[in-house]
Amino acid sequence: MSITEFAELFEILSEVFLDPEADVKLRLSALAGGLSDDGGVLERLRSPIQEIVRLGDDKRRLAVEYVRLFMHGTTNRTVHPYESVQSCGRLMDHECLQDLRNLFDRADVRPREDVAMPPDHLGLELEFLAFVLGNLASAPAGSVSFEHWRSIAADTVDSHLLPFGRKIAAHLDEADPDPYYRLSSQILVAGLEQLECRLAGDALEVSSGKTR
Repeated sequence: MSITEFAELFEILSEVFLDPEADVKLRLSALAGGLSDDGGVLERLRSPIQEIVRLGDDKRRLAVEYVRLFMHGTTNRTVHPYESVQSCGRLMDHECLQDLRNLFDRADVRPREDVAMPPDHLGLELEFLAFVLGNLASAPAGSVSFEHWRSIAADTVDSHLLPFGRKIAAHLDEADPDPYYRLSSQILVAGLEQLECRLAGDALEVSSGKTR
């Protein structure tokens, strides 16, 4: 799986966790169809993606489920989509947000001003990762720029999104989610785990059919 494909995957997942009405099935299907076999590891991604694609399209149901899961859960089972809450038990934790700001500064980006949510929202962190991976994919192999973006991507995954994603997935399981969100969380964790291994490797496949 190439870095370009990882960027597309996490851009799609960012929409899933930001907007319950986002139309992502065609993009997921196209992505899954183009993935090459990787010793069986990719089956952890391809199988849940194919299951999502087969689900019915009921945007109203997903909107109601989104509110139940991420905003007003029943019996105190709200799955808070904020890293601060998942990691520290409180919203807008200073240390968590400052660490993210440091990553944004290294990437020379600023948090989006058109959304009324802190930057540690799962969807926004995934959007940031997709941006970083896009820059990594376009950087010349072995260059200072390549290693710069690779370092930011690795730190984002290792220090933030992978532990965050695992906690979200565990809490979603406890909340008995709609299959759409259960499968999305499986794809999230499987994708992050595979990306972590890929970023730590000596060679990175940047785009389909090309190894750098």
